[in-house]
Amino acid sequence: MKILVTGARGYVGSQLVAYLEKARHQVVPLFRSSRGVKNTGITIDLSDPAARLLKFDEVDAIIHCAGAAHKPFGTPDSVFQAGNVAAAANLAKAAVISNIKRVIMVSTVSVYGNKSYGSAIDEAWDLNATDSYGGSKRRGEAAVAEILRESETDLIVVRPATVVGPNAPGNVQKLIMLLKKNRFVNIGNGSNVKSFVHIDDLCGALEVIATGDKKISAVFNVSAPPISVKQVVATICDELERSVPRVHLPGRLVSVITRAAASITRIKRVRHLAESTSTWLRHDSFTSKYLDSVYTLKYSAEEGIRDQVREILTRQ
Repeated sequence: MKILVTGARGYVGSQLVAYLEKARHQVVPLFRSSRGVKNTGITIDLSDPAARLLKFDEVDAIIHCAGAAHKPFGTPDSVFQAGNVAAAANLAKAAVISNIKRVIMVSTVSVYGNKSYGSAIDEAWDLNATDSYGGSKRRGEAAVAEILRESETDLIVVRPATVVGPNAPGNVQKLIMLLKKNRFVNIGNGSNVKSFVHIDDLCGALEVIATGDKKISAVFNVSAPPISVKQVVATICDELERSVPRVHLPGRLVSVITRAAASITRIKRVRHLAESTSTWLRHDSFTSKYLDSVYTLKYSAEEGIRDQVREILTRQ
């Protein structure tokens, strides 16, 4: 099968290209710039209006991994609008012109916002993103759906939880490094849960969803069963062969103090601390009503985190 993968230089995109090539698919990688590109492919900034006129010859499916993510705190909304909304819309228009059979849009569970409160969020939940990233992904989903609505192109949205595994960027990597350098201070008792998905499982699910004979669902959450923050820290410490830090600060007290401080100042570092504290203490539990019908996850959250720690130890 001939599959176009956008964001081929990014983490998920590059891992997916390698996964699909190993599975004997014909892969067309799309890069935002030619800098550092070694293999052949398409080079264009999808947020450029010219991208909507692209013609993809004999491509069966598009997996859209490109987007603005892992940006510093305070990144302007315009960056997310360009990377996650305009780029997705331009790609959708090009897909219609090219008569693509299926577009798989890699979104995020952040589109649901913070409202699980102990319940696992599935695909039926309302979208109520609470940050610029999640909001832009939600708008991107809506823009693509509107463009493809009257076309012959199927749209399937895939919403992964936090991706873990070798070389994965993001907050888990930062947590590993803090624990490795003995700079970690725990906030809260660690009973709240977080959801993760191993990069290999995400790639496997994307392949099956892209190549399946029939469209099972318009949306798939992709997440392993959640684990507690306490388990996350313990798993990392076990791989690092270090004791779990015993000292922790009261979560509610720290939350109240940081939110109060953020409300009376415009200092970016203070506001960032308040947001980070809220994210750390938040309960994030996601599940899928449909994924099991097309793909069986192979890795637990703990296995993904262990693989990520091992890669860091090997590299350093």
